[in-house]
Amino acid sequence: MIPSRTDMAPRMRRPGRPSADPSRQAKIHVILLSIAAGSFGIFTIVDSYVGGGSVSGEPDWVLPAARFLVQPLLVGAWLVLRRRARRPMMVLPDAPGVVAIGLALWFIVGAAVADDPVASLGRAVPFLFMIWGAFCVVGPSLATPGGTPALFRAAFVVSLLLASSAVAGAFLGHQPTWGVSGDRFYGPLSATTLGPICVTGLLGALVVWKVTAKRFARLVVVAASLWLLAVLVVARARGSYVFMLVSACVYFLLVSRRTMAIRVCAAAFVAALALVVAWNWWSLDLSQSSVAAYLRLDQRDMLAQRSEVWEANGSFWTQSPIFGIGLGNEATLSETAKRSHSAYLSTLNEGGVPALTLLLIAVAWIVARSLRTALRHPLAELRLLGVLAVTMVIGTAALGAVETTLINAASTSNTLVWITAGAAVAASRQVAHRAKSARRVPQRTFAGPARRMPSPAV
Repeated sequence: MIPSRTDMAPRMRRPGRPSADPSRQAKIHVILLSIAAGSFGIFTIVDSYVGGGSVSGEPDWVLPAARFLVQPLLVGAWLVLRRRARRPMMVLPDAPGVVAIGLALWFIVGAAVADDPVASLGRAVPFLFMIWGAFCVVGPSLATPGGTPALFRAAFVVSLLLASSAVAGAFLGHQPTWGVSGDRFYGPLSATTLGPICVTGLLGALVVWKVTAKRFARLVVVAASLWLLAVLVVARARGSYVFMLVSACVYFLLVSRRTMAIRVCAAAFVAALALVVAWNWWSLDLSQSSVAAYLRLDQRDMLAQRSEVWEANGSFWTQSPIFGIGLGNEATLSETAKRSHSAYLSTLNEGGVPALTLLLIAVAWIVARSLRTALRHPLAELRLLGVLAVTMVIGTAALGAVETTLINAASTSNTLVWITAGAAVAASRQVAHRAKSARRVPQRTFAGPARRMPSPAV
């Protein structure tokens, strides 16, 4: 049989649709993630300098509208990128993603029936875009050996730039002097915002350091990480200290499977020692030292302000146990004019009992699926993605006890945490697919061709 001319000729690509270059795609991923995640901090810095939430005399709705558009624009740009790369524009979410998207949809329903639906929808709609993008668009795109370094390079670079800008802004005379002479950090970014950004950047630096081969580049990463650690300490955000310690312990446990037993024993010993120190903190001389005073750990009731807010906001959910009072409406109803400084109490108040249930299920399911990726994925890069996802989600969940994390879409650290979770969940699907394929491989025998082994009798 003579092959036809069509079979012999090389297949021509359609003009205007070039093939996707992995290195170019990775660079575009870093740029998009950096712009999207860093824009929240940039808007906050601009807002703090112009004062009153306005830019050059514009009305107060300018910056909220800008924050409202960031998540939809990120998802839209990513859809265009996947379209140009000839990939499916979106994928169906896994079970944890379905639960998280259900949480976002429930917030939208609660916002629609709230007393102030416009303001609440302004928070609920970006949250839906963030969750949908993390589990259906952005996250699955990054569940690749090249996507993981791109994600954490963006996290590292954004955190470094925002922390440096915040410190520079404080030195330029924005608020009372920060650092050694001040009570705590008062700059264009609040301490409760700056602390999680620094922790996220430090976790991203771990991946960047591992995937970087050049010695000089590694030294730069180490120097930048020390700078982020210094800013984290000086910010004196005690909740971020908890975030950092929990994340460090989880990362230490999961980073190597070969020494897992040794690491579990070491972590258990450190945890027991920390509990003993915390229980007997006030009987130690260290509690009255200058170091403890500098870190704001010399106060007997370190949760006094949180307790006042929790007491003032603790009964809002009883007004509407099913739908809540609407996402973001706590501050307008509270006597202290603040949200609850707790992700779980805020979720209960603003979304009702179903929202809190969905949040807890989503976090637990994401951790379980990320653990599958961390322990069983065949590729080292994606195992590292799973490790960082478990680390960031558990650390953020611990921080959520004293700060309103996880449900805030206009946040650099929350955006990166949810995207990391979506990528790790998508990678866990690859593990399940490989396991099913392995079970379907027929067993070969010496007697003849491949045949399936009979199932054992019950």
